[in-house]
Amino acid sequence: MRVPCRAFLRRCLSTAAKWIGPDRTAYCSDIASMPVGTPVRVCGFLHAVRPLGHMLFVVVEDGRGRVQGVWSKDRARGGPDQFASVAGALRVHQVCVVDGTVKQNRPGDRNEIAMDDIRVISDVGVDRWSLPDDASKGDVALRYRYLALRRPELHQVLHLRSKASRVIRDFLDDNSFTEVETPVLLPSSPEGAREFLVPTRYPKEYYALAQSPQIFKQLLMVGGFDRYFQFARCFRDEDGRADRQVEFTQIDAEMAFVGSDEVMNATEAMLCHLATALPETRLGLPPGPFPRYTYDEVMMRYGTDKPDLRFGMEIQDLGDGWFGFLSPGLSQVPAEQWSHGECCKVVPVSEAGQGVLSHFPDSKPDDCLVLSRNLKGIGLSRVSIASLLHSHGLLEYTDPQWLWVTNMPMFEVSEEDPDRLQCCHHPFTAPVERGAFLSANTRDELLALRSQSYDLVVNGIELGGGSIRIHREDDQRRVLCSILQRPADQYAALLDGLRHGAPPHGGIAIGFDRLVSLFGTPNHPRAIRDVIAFPKTAGGRDLMMGAPARLYSSPPRPPVHAERVNA
Repeated sequence: MRVPCRAFLRRCLSTAAKWIGPDRTAYCSDIASMPVGTPVRVCGFLHAVRPLGHMLFVVVEDGRGRVQGVWSKDRARGGPDQFASVAGALRVHQVCVVDGTVKQNRPGDRNEIAMDDIRVISDVGVDRWSLPDDASKGDVALRYRYLALRRPELHQVLHLRSKASRVIRDFLDDNSFTEVETPVLLPSSPEGAREFLVPTRYPKEYYALAQSPQIFKQLLMVGGFDRYFQFARCFRDEDGRADRQVEFTQIDAEMAFVGSDEVMNATEAMLCHLATALPETRLGLPPGPFPRYTYDEVMMRYGTDKPDLRFGMEIQDLGDGWFGFLSPGLSQVPAEQWSHGECCKVVPVSEAGQGVLSHFPDSKPDDCLVLSRNLKGIGLSRVSIASLLHSHGLLEYTDPQWLWVTNMPMFEVSEEDPDRLQCCHHPFTAPVERGAFLSANTRDELLALRSQSYDLVVNGIELGGGSIRIHREDDQRRVLCSILQRPADQYAALLDGLRHGAPPHGGIAIGFDRLVSLFGTPNHPRAIRDVIAFPKTAGGRDLMMGAPARLYSSPPRPPVHAERVNA
């Protein structure tokens, strides 16, 4: 078999990169750098049409940019009659071909096209709605997403998203990671959010769409793969939040024979490589290693496990000092009346006692103190107050703040059933101290355990999270069956895999959509749906396709799946 030589392949690839089709000789973005007088043909959508007497101004856009064309009666190939008939029929969103020459009105002006002819090759309905600028963020833009996608800002972010995925893939490949696709049709699992169920041809049996590749990537480690990654599609039927999508993409990675430091270092290296290869991402990464805080530390200082460090206002533990504040009307309130559900009390500095002020040496007479027994509540108040001050120009955020939050609790009390425990991270996370885990038997001892977990946080946003996994079958069985009281058969594949020998391993998953939302504006991230080509609403509806929808009632065979879903 004859193999093409490398020189021939390079020539073919070079030709393919330059070829733009028989119907055009240049892209709209090329016109700015072309010599004046060059004959050109561009193709694209009509972005704007403005007739002005014997002149016609149009703006044509394609996938690369926009260019203005100017057409006058004396340049029309068919004369004034053709000019009048064509100009009167042009509408925004039509697909057209423009012939002309590059021109420049004055030195320094942007090049444009002196048009000789314009042909419409794809018309639009006369009642076609034109997407106004003020509708680009609303649900109407999701209904006509194909029109919203013509906006330059969406083109730019989706092009940058594509480049970022290539850069990350190249980095991981260069560092001996193997890309492996894992199944998205799984058995139902009690973990995490609600699942999307997929009926099958087997009565009363269903698949569930994957919420994450967690078990598969651990079994890849059991199978001898040393480093794995994929851009995983995940599906979670979560409640409607503005910052969530029911289907999303995450950068999923796992490594064998590593500890927490190795995983965090590899993640930082990947992000630094991305920021270097694509400076336009402007992620604002720190010059050195990312700061690392324990879960207990950030909860005491910021009241949340994903703190925003772009401003101060740290929480101070007053201990018994709050007994001394002298706020009128509140000085007689006993401690037991400050319920745990009460968020806060606002006290002017001028009315606070010395016992309180000793914890705030930098306070000024016009400042206010927020006192609370609800740690998470005061953490939320801290963020809300900072956001309000920033919106009124009274507080400036610092540069983006990237950090790790480590060692989350292994277990917490279930909100649905206070008599049961649930995992803070997930049930496959290894404890910091295995000896303490094995000896923990009481409820309080289990709640005191800390895990080998690590969450990546930027500006109060959880960008990703991971952990070192439990690699022993007996330890994993104790967590699942004894502590969480889950049936072992729901995790039979994982438990059986661990029983056959598993290396110590750990990994991380980073929300790729959320990462892209930070590109260019990390202090003011875009909405998640503005970095996805075809997003859904916060409630999980696809307004363009009309999904979810009822099954059609007239297929060639009965819709048996519908009956099984309701069974």
